[in-house]
Amino acid sequence: MKSNLKYEKIKQDFYQQIQNRELLPNEKLASEAEYAEHYNVSTITIRKALSDLASEGYIRRIKGKGSFVESPSGFLTLVNRILWQKPHNCGFFYVKFIKF
Repeated sequence: MKSNLKYEKIKQDFYQQIQNRELLPNEKLASEAEYAEHYNVSTITIRKALSDLASEGYIRRIKGKGSFVESPSGFLTLVNRILWQKPHNCGFFYVKFIKF
């Protein structure tokens, strides 16, 4: 099911740019205000999209410095943390397979 939420569309656009290497690892992103003007949305909408991308490991946000595209090794570190979590009430580790 496709989402019609503005931040989801913007997030998908960023994701595509990262996957297509239009945005390269460690590249600094424009400011939230610049993206808000470009996409014709509020900075709150941009902030939500960037926050989601950061929580998913695609970018990193540094207070007072800006947002940067995450390097593949940083992304893989996040993926490994997610994949090797110990489930609650269980004594074993599990692996989720995801498609890139």
